Amino acid sequence: MRFCRAAIPALILAFWFAVRAQSQATPRSASERFLIDHNRIFVELRFVRPDGSIRKALAFMDSGDPSFEFTASLAKELGLDKNNPIRARFGGMNLDVDPKIVASADEGKSMFAGMVVEANLPSTVLDKYDVTLDYGNRILTLASPASLKHEGVRILCKVNSKTGFISVQAEIDGESYALAIDAGSAYTWIDQSVAAKWITAHPQWVHGTGAVGDANMNGALPELTGTILRLPVVHVGLSY
Repeated sequence: MRFCRAAIPALILAFWFAVRAQSQATPRSASERFLIDHNRIFVELRFVRPDGSIRKALAFMDSGDPSFEFTASLAKELGLDKNNPIRARFGGMNLDVDPKIVASADEGKSMFAGMVVEANLPSTVLDKYDVTLDYGNRILTLASPASLKHEGVRILCKVNSKTGFISVQAEIDGESYALAIDAGSAYTWIDQSVAAKWITAHPQWVHGTGAVGDANMNGALPELTGTILRLPVVHVGLSY
């Protein structure tokens, strides 16, 4: 299956989402400023070393990945193994992390070129909290379930109970499509056959071959041969 990327500003710009989780005895919340680089979100996490000291690291917020990943150097410094599970904090709040979601470490010193990014903040951690992404003020808030007052239009969504992935229904060119809400993706992935159908029906829509700019996330296939396409209008979800 081949894919293309479509620039959908409505999904890249401000949105909030609340995720399901089991109730917690003590309400907890924390807010931190985040960095946006190439349409991706980066936040500072604080990890606890075996000796109890704090190790700060820039993390990639990735609501499209269930695994908690680290660079090899950070994993070694934290002494991550079965006998020493991950201890992570966001702001002043201890994160609830299932040891089973910790993945093998990335061999490089950073997960991204041009930045020192040593970990990610995966969907399986976000799934345990109410999550608010305030793009305008660059603030990420995590809080105990059902504790935040959200503003804006509420959109029906589906949440995968195992991965924490979120999907919504979107109407594009008169048809409905299921789209994932992935704050970790710089562009939106669309099946190539669907994009070809749109281009055939609307050759005037701006499009080309091969990812450029922010769409060139990995510099490899299928980005080199995929279609890059700008969609003029996307209607997201059903409000309630």
